[in-house]
This record gives sequence, structure tokens and C-alpha cells, in this order.
Amino acid sequence: MAPRAATHPIPLDVPRITGTLLRIVVLLALLSTLGQLLRHLHGREHAYGFVPLFYMDEENNVPTFFATLLLLMAAGALLATGAVRRGNGERDARKWTVLGVVFLVLAVDEAASLHEMTIEPMRALLGQPDGLLRFAWVVPGALFVAVMAITYVPFLRALPRATARGFVLAGVLFVGGAIGLELVEGIMMANDGGPSLGLSMAVNVEETLEMLGVVLLIHTVLCYLAEQGQGVAMVFARGGPEDEAA
Repeated sequence: MAPRAATHPIPLDVPRITGTLLRIVVLLALLSTLGQLLRHLHGREHAYGFVPLFYMDEENNVPTFFATLLLLMAAGALLATGAVRRGNGERDARKWTVLGVVFLVLAVDEAASLHEMTIEPMRALLGQPDGLLRFAWVVPGALFVAVMAITYVPFLRALPRATARGFVLAGVLFVGGAIGLELVEGIMMANDGGPSLGLSMAVNVEETLEMLGVVLLIHTVLCYLAEQGQGVAMVFARGGPEDEAA
């Protein structure tokens, strides 16, 4: 007979986790800003690799890695909550799970920049707009956000008030950065005719708002689990014949 699996709880200090994530966000925002000041005011395009390594609009660098990690953490927290709610027979389990899947997709998009591949096809579809809709992916993005918001109104109303407020504020920060600032950047790019210090600063604000929104979401979900007295246990099994026989 196989030995019984033992679980050893690992307590998570939610305020400490949130504080650590916020400090990293602030640090990355400052480093990205410093890099863009070096680039635009002193002509240092690379500065020994510092500028591209920390610029929030570059791919495959430190901010992109951290933003992807944040989205994966949010997805994990949401999926774990869905699993707990499903185990308790709660009807809202699917809503939590769907949100978790959405954030998994967002993490893949952050790592691979999938939404940027839709910009030119959408611009062609919309008649090559400039200015406000220069980054035309915002059109399907905004439609998706609107559908999700309408669909999740009953879900939010059923949540504790503090949790619902956290969800709404996190959404405002994330969407305000991802879509709202992207609209502003389209106008700035049209006016400036290309990269500029102002545009770079707007990008930094955009990415910082997105990260802050995800950090707040993680904090809100973890606090919800804590207030509900819920936890998640992982039990590892080899899955061999002797386990099945046991």
C-alpha cells in the first residue's frame, strides 16, 4: 500500500507579496524612464544595453518578463479560486475559471506580442486610420472588454463589496493603460511624426498602469481567498500502477 500523501501548508503573506510586487513595478518604471532620458536627452541609444534592457516598450527584456510573470500569477490565483469554488459546489466557479483563462491568454500575448500582429490588418479594415486609431487593435480589444464587463456585472454584484471594488479598480487601471493610453499614443505619434521623449513617457505610464492593475487584481483575489478561509493544496503523485492499486 502506498503511503498517504501529506500536505504541508505554506502560508502566504498577502501584504508582503503585494508590497514586493509594487516595489518592483516602481523600480522598473524608474529604470525605464531613466533609459529614455538618456536616449532622448543625451543621444544614448543603448548605454551599454541598459536602455533596451529596461525600456517598457521593448520586447524580450526585464519589464516584459516581469509583466508576463504578473499575468501568470493573476491567472494562477484566479484558476485556484475557481478550483476552490468548484470543490465547494459554488455556481460562480466557472466565472473565476474563465477569468483565469483570459489572463493566461494575456500572459501569452505579453510574451509574444500577439495583439500587435493585428494592428496592420485592422488598420487596413478600417481604412488606414491615423491618430486616435493608429494602434487599431484597440477596436476589437475595447469590444472584448465591453462584452466581459457586461457579462460579469452579476458576478461582481455577488462578491463582497471590497472584493468587487478591487476588481473594478484593477480593471480601470489595466484597461485605462492598455487601451486608453494606447489611444493617446496614437495621437502623439501622429503629431510627433515618430518616437519622442513624450511618447516614451506615455508608454512608461501605460505599462506601469497595466502592471499596477494586475498587482491589485492579485492582491484582491488573494485577500478574497484569505477572507473566505480558503487555501489551495497541491498533492504530488507518481500515478503508477502501485498508486492505482492503493
